[in-house]
Formats: sequence, structure tokens, C-alpha cells
Amino acid sequence: MQYSWLPQERREVIVREKPPLVISSKRFARIQANASQAAQQERQYRLQLRGQAEEQLRAGGEELLRQFGGRKLCITKAEECRRELEQLREQELEAKRLAEEESAASRREAQSRQKERIAAAQQLLEQLRPVPRELQCVRL
Repeated sequence: MQYSWLPQERREVIVREKPPLVISSKRFARIQANASQAAQQERQYRLQLRGQAEEQLRAGGEELLRQFGGRKLCITKAEECRRELEQLREQELEAKRLAEEESAASRREAQSRQKERIAAAQQLLEQLRPVPRELQCVRL
């Protein structure tokens, strides 16, 4: 009997072929896009063009500022925002002032009404004769 691990009997190695790999078209497109750097190069080129355009605009803006001597020809967004905030603050202060004036006026009116009532009550008490006044005081 021969043993299989002995060198006399060597088995042949069977090479199996792998089954074909099936992937979706989206995944294949992603793999191809990652393999070629065309999209990234295009993106970098666009960024470079945008940077050049911004630099030209900045240079043109500086040239205009030099020509016009730094005069403010148009309102910037920061200036507009600052003005709006100032207007809001002024409106709030005006509203507070009006509310305080109204509350002070209503307090003065309430105090004057109270004084009138007290004066009317005092007058009523003085109008009472001494005997009815004593009766009124006893009743209270």
C-alpha cells in the first residue's frame, strides 16, 4: 500500500479558474474615473481658472480704487448691514422711550384721579355737619 504523502506519488495541482466578476455599470464607471485622473485634473484646472479670474478682479478693483482716490462710490454689504443695525437700534430706543412716556402719562393720570377722589371725599366729609360727621365716623 502506498501512502499519498510519500514522494513517489505526487499529485498534480489542479488550477481552477475563477468565475467572472460581475459589477454594475455605476461601479465600473467609478473604477474607471478613479483609475484616470481626468476628472481631478479638470477640477484643478477650473479652480486655477477661477483663481486667475478672482486675481484679475481684485487687481481691477485696486486699480479703480487708485483712480478714484478711495471715494465710496457704492455701499458695501457690510456698510449696508451696519446701517440697518443702527436703524433697528434707533427704532428700539424710540419704542422704549415712547413706552416709558406712555407709562409715565398713565401713572400721572392715575395719580391725578386718585387725588381727585381724595379731594372729593374730603369735601364730602367737610360738608357733613358735625353731628352727621360723628355718626358717619361711628359707622365706619
